[in-house]
Amino acid sequence: MITKITEIPRIHVGQSLEQRAEGPQEYSERASLAVKAKSLLGYKPLMHEVFGHVTSEADIGALGKVLLALDVEVLEMGSVFQYQVNEAARRTQEELNKLVSGGQVKRIFSWGFSAASWAHTNLKDYSEPVPEFVLNKAVQIKESCPDVGFYVHHMNDPKADPFLVAMLGDEVYFIEVWEEPRFEGRLTR
Repeated sequence: MITKITEIPRIHVGQSLEQRAEGPQEYSERASLAVKAKSLLGYKPLMHEVFGHVTSEADIGALGKVLLALDVEVLEMGSVFQYQVNEAARRTQEELNKLVSGGQVKRIFSWGFSAASWAHTNLKDYSEPVPEFVLNKAVQIKESCPDVGFYVHHMNDPKADPFLVAMLGDEVYFIEVWEEPRFEGRLTR
């Protein structure tokens, strides 16, 4: 269960989490054999075992190719969604506990209660501060892919750690996340 943004793995476009699991020695020997077995013998199962499901270059869209060329790692989407579901549930429970402990149970039933949820805002319309390391990454991507759109995926209320999302056509990548209220991060590729 992913409960902290620091637990969300970063991967390259087309890479799977399984590729990150093996140690360097085991990886290099098995990877070398897998590549040779595929190229020389046409045998693919070892490639799938060693590398997991790898998206072929033909399956990667224009934005994905730009991210690969820039060597930008993205946040693994399944882990992002797991974090977001956990965070919304946690924050909803916190708000309910505050109302109940404050004697406002009647308010919950008479006015209703809105659960915490995630929303997205176009980056150009986002009014909260965005750290420079996030903006730097967005600028690098935009310079190489002018048609990309950027959005901030954030919790409606109460506030939670926002995500920078890059979109181009059907391609969606979670590029970066930062902690609120303090920014933690660095200029990265």
